[in-house]
Amino acid sequence: MEFTLDPTGRDIHAEAALLRSRGRLTRVRLPGGVTAWSVGGLADLKRLLGDPRLSKDPRRHWRAWRDGEVPDDWPLHLWVSVRNMFTAYGDEHRRLRALVSKAFTPRRVDDMRPWVRRITADLLDALAAGPDEVDLREAFAYPLPIEVVCRLFGVPDDLRPGLRRAVDVIFDTTASPRTPWPTRSGSTRCCTAWSRPSAATPATTWPTA
Repeated sequence: MEFTLDPTGRDIHAEAALLRSRGRLTRVRLPGGVTAWSVGGLADLKRLLGDPRLSKDPRRHWRAWRDGEVPDDWPLHLWVSVRNMFTAYGDEHRRLRALVSKAFTPRRVDDMRPWVRRITADLLDALAAGPDEVDLREAFAYPLPIEVVCRLFGVPDDLRPGLRRAVDVIFDTTASPRTPWPTRSGSTRCCTAWSRPSAATPATTWPTA
């Protein structure tokens, strides 16, 4: 029997524990009624992720997608339809991964530490100066990676609110089937506006303390 996931994520840890209790592999129903498999154990997950037969390219390896059984207005459509390193398969995935890995050498990652610490400290200072009760996920856990990514890719300050709004809706599992599509065009406009000046300027160096 399929297990219907809670799209609000109100208690993801309890839900994950329940899924694990159902066995190593269980059938789940995603938002929008699309079914998938949930892997219950870390060892099984590592084995799957390391298996060359596993693919996230729906155009080549998801029969339901190829046969048109997944509707265009599926709330999670953009998660799957996007073409990037995470959905590429085989040689294309290895090619894109090789390009990205050059930006994440141990030395470059170590150079990021001072400004990641500074972002973290600023967020913690804002929490300390705020009310006694806060939403830790909203005020800290979410803005930290968004700010790191924006600085990593040199997203200008004036475009960051638009990028965050786009990310909010794209990853909102409670959105109605029609909600992600207007946001898709919005995020495209945001990325286009960001990429134009960067094409004419030298690569951004890491901020220094």
